[in-house]
Amino acid sequence: MLVPALREADAWGSVRAETLVEHHAAQRREFTALRHASNAPHDADALAKMLTDFVDSLETDMAHEERDLLGCLRDDVLGVDVEDG
Repeated sequence: MLVPALREADAWGSVRAETLVEHHAAQRREFTALRHASNAPHDADALAKMLTDFVDSLETDMAHEERDLLGCLRDDVLGVDVEDG
């Protein structure tokens, strides 16, 4: 839902949408690599660290998307202070 909305948001929408698609594809590849690593003989502490780092990066990324990307979709282009003086 986010990608089509971003594409239509403004002049930079298609760039933001493609960046998001590429970023999420990279996250899926990283998750797949973690899943494969969990099936291979690994040091449990190292695997736990890799998983924790991945989850931390997802949380940071989600906060960024909520703050920056969803902000592009707001329909109140002008702030109340600007309109009211």
